[in-house]
Amino acid sequence: MTRTVRTSIVMIFALVAALALVACSSDDEPTISTVAVTAADFSFTLPATVEGGLTRIELTNAGQDSHHMQILKLNDGVSQADFQTTIQGVIQSIPDQGEAALFQIFEVASLSGGPSGTVPGGQSTAIVDLKAGEYALVCFIAGADGVPHVAKGMVQGVTVTAPTGDAPPAPESYASVDLVDYAFLGVPVSLPTGETTLKVTNKGQEPHEFTVMKLDGITAEQALAIFTAPPSDAAPAGPPPFSDAGGFQAILPGDSGYAVLNLEAGNYLALCFVPSAVNEFAPHMALGMTTPFTVE
Repeated sequence: MTRTVRTSIVMIFALVAALALVACSSDDEPTISTVAVTAADFSFTLPATVEGGLTRIELTNAGQDSHHMQILKLNDGVSQADFQTTIQGVIQSIPDQGEAALFQIFEVASLSGGPSGTVPGGQSTAIVDLKAGEYALVCFIAGADGVPHVAKGMVQGVTVTAPTGDAPPAPESYASVDLVDYAFLGVPVSLPTGETTLKVTNKGQEPHEFTVMKLDGITAEQALAIFTAPPSDAAPAGPPPFSDAGGFQAILPGDSGYAVLNLEAGNYLALCFVPSAVNEFAPHMALGMTTPFTVE
């Protein structure tokens, strides 16, 4: 056998072994599961039971309004029926208490992230580490009538079972964003177009969210003025000069998750709409929790 032939055979065996190793590792390595959720006016559709662990949640908006999906983990001992009773109490209290009435929810459930708002026909994606237990999905976004969608019945219960098998590795993130009282730290000045994953961690003392809005011909300062205008002020005529562009819903201090953004070129603004219980329920954005960035 010539030296050239022997070398070729060795190279072939090496190539076969490498391909077998790659195939084996790809088959054995656990991957993040995906759950598809459809939002409509005013409901969520998804499986009744979801396996826990790191989960990619893809929220598709089939409605006519913008929607998000705030995940709430029910406290131990709180049933889905108990939660529905609480929701009815919130609905009855909203006319007198406004957004402060929503804090009744947090006496029986904890904020656990989720995909932030998306426009009709759009999609918002987040990766959440779901623990076993009972959950409720709600939409707090208010329509043109000022009524939060949760008060129109946009609530859905779901059971999360304990994960089976090995945990998948954490997703790779383009950057890490820290949520503090009251600012975003680490938001890149510019992000690339297409899918980009950001790790979001709440390092503050209050719940926070990372909501992204695409600006249409206005500055970040002008957008903030619109968002913080008193309800009595007349809304500008025509469609709003901004639109929901995804993000990561509210989480408790110490918790984290992943916002999977899929953005077009343009100007954007990150905001936190969570009201502050220690600041007369002022939204965190009014306390300075906003950050502009571009996508190019």
